[in-house]
Amino acid sequence: MGRLNVAFQGKDMIVRAIMTVLASLIVMGCSDAGEAFVTPNGHLSATTDRRLYSVGDNIAMVLKNTSPSTVYFSHCNYRIGFWIQRKDNERWVDAGSFNILCLAIYPSGRTPFPPGSSAHDTISLSARGTYWLLFPFAWLENQRVDNAILSNEFEVR
Repeated sequence: MGRLNVAFQGKDMIVRAIMTVLASLIVMGCSDAGEAFVTPNGHLSATTDRRLYSVGDNIAMVLKNTSPSTVYFSHCNYRIGFWIQRKDNERWVDAGSFNILCLAIYPSGRTPFPPGSSAHDTISLSARGTYWLLFPFAWLENQRVDNAILSNEFEVR
């Protein structure tokens, strides 16, 4: 089963944790491009354009907010931060992130992601494996980033 590197806190901790586990199980069962983890309220999603890539291919991703609320993502040079996780046997392990080194060099902080927003980005991976992308976020601007959106699983061959 996948693991998230996001700590849940507050009175909603148990509900969020259960919803994340259930959503992770749904993600693991997805078989087509476009299916993705959807937050417990059903309004935030992250998807890749395909489920199968070759090493070095461009992997296009889309992050969408169809909720009635603004959410807040960490950014580095105004690019939304995310973690790349690879499946290692039945565990999910960190394979990299976009904003670790970037935060020391470029402007960083929180970027508001209002209702109706979408963000497009592209990465490429040099190692074979099964992956997903994890986008940490907060529902309030000054809140600790303790939520995350997972993309669909995809494979690099």
